[in-house]
Amino acid sequence: MDLRNNWKTRIFVIGGIAGLVTGLVSAFIFIQQAERRHAQPEVSASEGVKIGLNVLTLLRAISDIANR
Repeated sequence: MDLRNNWKTRIFVIGGIAGLVTGLVSAFIFIQQAERRHAQPEVSASEGVKIGLNVLTLLRAISDIANR
């Protein structure tokens, strides 16, 4: 493997692991909150849109860091 491409592989691995851990922790918190209320969680369309917009905001912030 070329040393110039090695940093790309590390970024993909680190990003993948960070995304996996973040997703698992988010799911765990979501489940814990539902169990405390003794209710099945319901996500409305407006809540889904809010989550999607927050994810886009996070991706934009990461992109801004990369552009520096």
